[in-house]
Amino acid sequence: MQFRAIAIVSTIFLLWISTFVQQELESLLAYVFIFSFGILHGSNDIALLEVRENKKKSWSYLKILTSYLFFIGLTAVLFYVLPVIGLLVFILLSAYHFGEEHWRDKLNDSSFLGRIFYMLYGLLVLFFLFQAHSTEVIGLIDSIAGVGISEGVFQWMPFILLSLAMFYSFFFLKALRTLIFNSKDLLYLIVFFVVFNATSLLWAFAIYFIIWHALPSLMAQVSYLYGDISQLNMLRYLRSSIGYWAISLVGIYGIYWFFSLDETNFLPIFFPILAALTFPHVLVMTKISPKETQE
Repeated sequence: MQFRAIAIVSTIFLLWISTFVQQELESLLAYVFIFSFGILHGSNDIALLEVRENKKKSWSYLKILTSYLFFIGLTAVLFYVLPVIGLLVFILLSAYHFGEEHWRDKLNDSSFLGRIFYMLYGLLVLFFLFQAHSTEVIGLIDSIAGVGISEGVFQWMPFILLSLAMFYSFFFLKALRTLIFNSKDLLYLIVFFVVFNATSLLWAFAIYFIIWHALPSLMAQVSYLYGDISQLNMLRYLRSSIGYWAISLVGIYGIYWFFSLDETNFLPIFFPILAALTFPHVLVMTKISPKETQE
């Protein structure tokens, strides 16, 4: 069975789970998924860069690690000094990263036009999520950046983005005229729309982030690092990433403990933390994809 079919079955199963578990347990499961597979899929960035730079015989491990930590620190400073800009960049980079992961194998286009399409598609998915939970998202944005957003923005943006993506793909990406929003991809969007509207914000994000992004990205990374996807190579990936993963979890827990957070005030802190980990990860994946992951 192809991965996308497995993803749909898994999504339906997780949607079913949400119908009978209590909200507290659902939130706990969402955090478990995000802090396990979600954080794990970005924990091997150093190894990915090492493989790439060893091929090019350019950067050393110390230079790679220093640059990576610099971007994490830069993200933290950006959110602290200019939270509006930090949040906007986080949304745009996340959208690009989600779109690239979804279309990597189909489009295989690293040109400027291809990258614009990746971002449009990712923004469409994100605004489906924002539309379904607009009141909560507005509150989060206010908590993170101190900016008030009209609910109408979230109600109309999905339709605008869908129109832009279809128009853009037809007129600027000839390769996509027979691909964009074919029956399968329309089905995926419908699945996302249903899941986002039927579950809580955190559970909906966890389902999409893990099933439709983190796991496919993780498999692409295993293939890039070790040549193919097998049980042995998955274990090799886990061994090489578990140290960075553990450090990330300790850091997140340290922030949680230091600021005496609970579930109600953790989300406004959680997304900037996620952004700090996302910024360098997106840059790494952009460097090695889409063509290099298929070599």
